[in-house]
This record gives sequence, structure tokens and C-alpha cells, in this order.
Amino acid sequence: MQKEESTGSDENKTYSKTIVAVTACPAGIAHTYMAAEALVKAGEELGVKVYVEKQGANGVEDRHTAERLANADAAIFAVDVAVKESERFNHLPVFKTNVAEPIRNGKKVIEDALKKAETFEKSEYVAKDEPEKKIHCFRISKNQFLPVYHILFLSSLQAV
Repeated sequence: MQKEESTGSDENKTYSKTIVAVTACPAGIAHTYMAAEALVKAGEELGVKVYVEKQGANGVEDRHTAERLANADAAIFAVDVAVKESERFNHLPVFKTNVAEPIRNGKKVIEDALKKAETFEKSEYVAKDEPEKKIHCFRISKNQFLPVYHILFLSSLQAV
């Protein structure tokens, strides 16, 4: 049984297992965060450390680190939409459910994920390079800039 020391306010707490989870709903607002909170709370009650990555309206929040992914015993996808970059979890047993289920019964979701982990041979996590951040740029055509040019030109004439 793997033990992991946690950090933060529950510094002295020891956890028997670690789960990485992803929560996401189509709107990415309320249910995403409610499910995340329910999983963390249920994990605390069961002695399981649960880290939750929220994929919603604000993009990806609390993205799982390579260390978390490597040390996890299982993964939970509590989602109603596709998980972004799901290949990061290929080495783990993944328990899939809808985003509302952890809100109704977070403990059962965690227990089911751990039960699935018992029959899954976890492989070694291979960290991939972080995805490149896309730079968004735009091109202004001559026709789009022409009105701006006229305004600047006329303004400069008035200043003289």
C-alpha cells in the first residue's frame, strides 16, 4: 500500500492512495466545480488524496503535473464532454462517469475507481513535453486599415 504525505493545511495527514481526476461539463461552470469539490471531500473521508483538474469555461484549471500523474494509483473522468489531452492518463486505470455522479455519491465513485485499479496493471508514466502555447495573431488588410489611416491623418492636420 502506497503512502503519500500531503501538503498544505492537512500537513500531518497520510493518504493510502492517490487519484487524479478530471471534471468537465458542457457549460464548464457549476457542475464542473461541484463535482471537483465533492471528489476532494469524499477522498478526505476515505483517506484518499484526490487532485482534480477542472476543464471548463475558463480552460484547464489546476492542470495535473507530471509528478501527480506518475504517482497516481487511478484516474477518474467525471465528464459530460471529451477530456482534453486524455492520452496523459493512458498509463492509469480510468474510471469514467458523468459529471453529476460525484455530486450524488463521491465516495462510491472513488471506491469504484480504486476497485478498477486492483485489476489494472499500471504502466510507467512517460512525461511528454508541455504543449506549445499558441500565439494568436491577426492580419490587417489595407482595406481594413484605410479608415484608421484617414482618422490619424485628419487628426494630424487639425493639430497643425
